[in-house]
Amino acid sequence: MGQCQLIYTLFVITIFSLGESYPDPNCPAPSDIAPCTCFREIVPPVGYNVYIYCEGTDTLDLKAMFHRLSSGPGFYRFRLTNTQISELPADMFGNVQFAEIEIRTHSLRRVHSRALSGPVGHALNSLYINDSPIGDADGDYDLFKALAPAVNLHELSLINTSLTAIPANALHSAPALHKVTITDNTRLTSLGSRALNLTSQLLSVNLRNNRIDNVSADAIRLVPTFAAELNVSGNPLSSRPMSADMFASIAKGNSVSLYTYGDGFQYVNRTVFEPYLSSSTQHRLYSDTDCADSRRAKPTMSTLPTVGYFARRGRAQSIRLLLKYANIKFTDKRYAYPKDWQSEKFTLGLDFPNIPYDIDGDLKLTQSMAIMRYLGEKHGLSVTADPQRAVQDMAEQQLQDVFEGLVAI
Repeated sequence: MGQCQLIYTLFVITIFSLGESYPDPNCPAPSDIAPCTCFREIVPPVGYNVYIYCEGTDTLDLKAMFHRLSSGPGFYRFRLTNTQISELPADMFGNVQFAEIEIRTHSLRRVHSRALSGPVGHALNSLYINDSPIGDADGDYDLFKALAPAVNLHELSLINTSLTAIPANALHSAPALHKVTITDNTRLTSLGSRALNLTSQLLSVNLRNNRIDNVSADAIRLVPTFAAELNVSGNPLSSRPMSADMFASIAKGNSVSLYTYGDGFQYVNRTVFEPYLSSSTQHRLYSDTDCADSRRAKPTMSTLPTVGYFARRGRAQSIRLLLKYANIKFTDKRYAYPKDWQSEKFTLGLDFPNIPYDIDGDLKLTQSMAIMRYLGEKHGLSVTADPQRAVQDMAEQQLQDVFEGLVAI
């Protein structure tokens, strides 16, 4: 790589990494969305994303607020942490569109079946409902029926809710799902027929640390186009007889990593997994059960390298872009809140706990420039000759000055 090309590449990565937020004069009038707030984030080179956040404890009529925005603007993210909201009513969003909806409030208990009707359903790519006591279907209030308009939904997260079951055909109306995370729901005990009967686009199903002990034989179906992961660890599945064809619907000829270690899997007979393992030589089982198979791997959450940072670009984006440029698959760990990072900060085995971090096997690095240098050398993107190395070091430090100067603006 020539010196000019190197400097240009580093400059582009640095500029694309920036994403600072500030008030946007093109947001709705503050009086139209009060007590919520609106701001934007720079997203080179396309412009910026606009967010609406509703926080605090003020009384809030979300439906009236969104219906005041009659022009039907499109926003990137809606975040709800307001503690006065107990339900999402029908037709709540009016003509307003969001690509991402994040709900994290201990007061939300139900979602109307038509809450996502209108333009928002078609525009929605990601839905996160975490740390909210939302429960099972109750008359017109059914979370999974509410997903029907979300035909372009790519990611669904339901963490720490009051759900007790994933009903039959729960996600059949979301054919574009890539990632499903349903974890840490201490009341969730069952998966209905075809509950997770999903498409070839699905790459990850994480059901870790629920209380699932009742699974229909055809509840989980994976037909991945690429390598996929299914994690059912930490569930008391051995408390009831498990069918030998429980995992038989994982498609033959594709690569699926199945994680089954912890709690209820310690005494599961190996015959439960034999149909899964025999259906493809590419399948892998990560388990601490008595399933003695030569392809069983040491228990681990992931074989992919992990990049951890806050849920924004910042100092991690250059690392993410480098890995994507090198065509390296990795786990993109994003912390929505500082408290989420603090809860894991001293549990990862980092010598100097900080973010961004990169965990690559036994190697655990922090400090963004150290990570970039390591990854650049590992994947053949770093120069080797001493004069070129000097120019590279100079470019790194110059771009660090540029980064810090732009962040300060």
